Amino acid sequence: MDRNYLTVYLEDIYMPAERTLIEGGRDEQVKETRQAFQMTMAPQFINVAEEITGRQVIAFMYQVHFDPDIAAAMFVFDPSDGESEASQEQADAGPAG
Repeated sequence: MDRNYLTVYLEDIYMPAERTLIEGGRDEQVKETRQAFQMTMAPQFINVAEEITGRQVIAFMYQVHFDPDIAAAMFVFDPSDGESEASQEQADAGPAG
């Protein structure tokens, strides 16, 4: 996690039916379906990210890749929101050692 960005990487993401479509050359259909699902679920994902970080999410993006089999979910936080209290406390404590 960077100051205003959080990226989550997911590997081995495709279901058997999706793999069959990909092998059959229908990868764009798989990509579009996954994109539609992720954008439909975006409010729930955003709520979780905001709850965990204590910060407001101003943008959510999702992208898939086929080879390697990986996806990335990206959250952008409101820069005027500052860091969460927990992050600030961790920074104030200094490096773990």
